[in-house]
Amino acid sequence: MREVDEDFKDVKNGYGFIVKIVFIIILLIAAAVGCFSFFKDKNKKNDGQSLKDNYFQAINYDLIKDAVIPNYSNSWSYLLNASERMVTKKALILNLILNDSNYENEEVEILLDFFEDYEERNKVGLNEFKTYFEKIDKVKTMEEFNKVLLDIEYDLNFNPFIVYDVIKDVSDNTKNILAFEQAKMETSYEIYALDKYKAYSDYYHNFRNKILKLYGYDDKKIQEVSKSIDDFVLKIQAKTKVLTDISDKTSLYQYYTIDDIKKDFHNLPILDFLTRFEIDDLDRYIFFDYEHYKYLDQNYTIENLSIFKEMLKLNILEELVPIITTEDYLKVEAELLNDVQGTNLSTEDFKNYIESELKSALVSDELNKRYENVNFTDDNKKEIKDMIDDIKSYYKSMIEKSWLEEETKKEAIKKLDSMKTIIGYQNTEESTYKLVSRKNGGTLLSNVVLMDHIDIEEKFAKLRKEATLQDFDNLEFNAYYSPKDNAIIFPAAFYEVVNGEKDYYKLLGYIGSVIGHEISHAFDDTGSRFDEVGQVRDWWSKNDREKYDELTKKIIEYYNGYSVQG
Repeated sequence: MREVDEDFKDVKNGYGFIVKIVFIIILLIAAAVGCFSFFKDKNKKNDGQSLKDNYFQAINYDLIKDAVIPNYSNSWSYLLNASERMVTKKALILNLILNDSNYENEEVEILLDFFEDYEERNKVGLNEFKTYFEKIDKVKTMEEFNKVLLDIEYDLNFNPFIVYDVIKDVSDNTKNILAFEQAKMETSYEIYALDKYKAYSDYYHNFRNKILKLYGYDDKKIQEVSKSIDDFVLKIQAKTKVLTDISDKTSLYQYYTIDDIKKDFHNLPILDFLTRFEIDDLDRYIFFDYEHYKYLDQNYTIENLSIFKEMLKLNILEELVPIITTEDYLKVEAELLNDVQGTNLSTEDFKNYIESELKSALVSDELNKRYENVNFTDDNKKEIKDMIDDIKSYYKSMIEKSWLEEETKKEAIKKLDSMKTIIGYQNTEESTYKLVSRKNGGTLLSNVVLMDHIDIEEKFAKLRKEATLQDFDNLEFNAYYSPKDNAIIFPAAFYEVVNGEKDYYKLLGYIGSVIGHEISHAFDDTGSRFDEVGQVRDWWSKNDREKYDELTKKIIEYYNGYSVQG
């Protein structure tokens, strides 16, 4: 499973998820693979092995032999099986909701009327986006470009040059704060910086070329645009932190004031952005990579305007067009997913999945409640709570016997005792949209824009409100630890792993191992820098930190001595 880490996520609220839906699929597959996975290129018959020669194969041969890897995954696992059961149940409940005459949701009907009409979408093509592309093409100055950029930010809920999120302030987690992440002018900087990602870079460039071809560029223009963007991104990447260079995530939380922004940014319209959305009066802001933005500011000049215009158009084509326009664009998006994940999704599979996720988001509150009523009872929740308490009790005894100094032990136990347990659905305040039907002049894009306006306004409104527990998807097939909340979070969907098992010790294997792993994040290299209320504070002694680093090196050396299947 995973620890929640929001540092470099580009998160969209509410229905704005349409823009990023492809990444939901990637995350679902990644989460579902889990342990005991058997990959397509590794799934070879190898029966008759002795326990001594091949313990894993001898124990699991029949299981591996009978496992069927579905086309939407590159592997099979116990967790994938459980995830499939969850998805099936979710689909049945979703169908009941949408066909329930007592449950009416006009917004669902309006949006699906547009979304499911691929005949009309294919006919309209890019016409709805024409206004945006024309505005970009007409730009002659940086001032004009910045205005268009911020208009697109408000309408389409993305900005490749200024990327941000509203998160808990780790120095005072009763408050929310605006955090600037690295600019996402292109896909991850890692694929430009690290040779090991060359295959993914090739997949992405192939995708980009196809998208530009569909847009109408000829091969020569595609080559020119692609090279100019690559050259610029490589230049900025030289002054950009890559994730593999970041070991202490708490060091990312660097604070800056509006005066710092006025002093350091003369070209990049960060101040214009803050003023436009009336958030230029906050006490402070976080920049995860301030030098990255300063270097981008130095190069955000009229000499590079043509590159920025192409980047902005490309971002629209990559982020939004494949999801809400023609099937040709959707096909290219599905091909990218298959290349990167090693899956075999058809365009129709991809289309159906997106539609299912859209429907789920539109009725999320009702879907969560009905799913829990049927599949995650109060008795089930108590079962999980009791197991978490048991595991925390064992952690306490381990801490007491550990090599930590006495003062650090007291702090660790205080953190353990203060750890929240969040099990199942937490009612959250839902966005209210008033969509415009086809007969009243609405379109798919105009309704997405309407929803994006509300999402952005609600996101910035959080900066004036007290911070609450981070939002999480109760139907996400996962479990995790949140360092900013000091909380173990167990969504209802993950209970499907139990699959009717009653034996406590087997349940420890099914879900206890996951819970134990998640609790360990409270005391790992990152979690140990957050205290019992989820704020950044170094409560370890210097000696304990040195001892931890020493033991870590031994583990690295130990596993570096192994070679698995080459």
